[in-house]
Amino acid sequence: IWEEAWEITERLVAAMFSESQKKDVDFMAFTIGTTLQAHPEKLRRKGYMEVYDIEDLFYPGDRIKAVGDRFGFPVTNLERNFQSHVDTTQECLHGFTSEYCGGHWNDKGHELAGKILAYDVCQAINN
Repeated sequence: IWEEAWEITERLVAAMFSESQKKDVDFMAFTIGTTLQAHPEKLRRKGYMEVYDIEDLFYPGDRIKAVGDRFGFPVTNLERNFQSHVDTTQECLHGFTSEYCGGHWNDKGHELAGKILAYDVCQAINN
């Protein structure tokens, strides 16, 4: 069932790109990831991967990136940027209290996403 779900997802993304091309509109996608992909505690990420038998936390975003590469549109995978950031700073980018690092993006998560996307959109426009 997972493979069928991915095939449907890829066809939908490709269809959105195709529609934008018909209207001569630029198309760009981005993936946002999950709380645990950007959790500052590496052991928590590792434990999550073990419990759910996950080989690669970035597989979903990478799969969407591969669609972009195949069809020729840019894809920004925010989850890789978020994880790099938390590995360096140990800041929580999700959650609204220091005791809980999960849930929706907090102000730091929104700020980082905004900076990354602004840069990538400007790069895409200028290329």
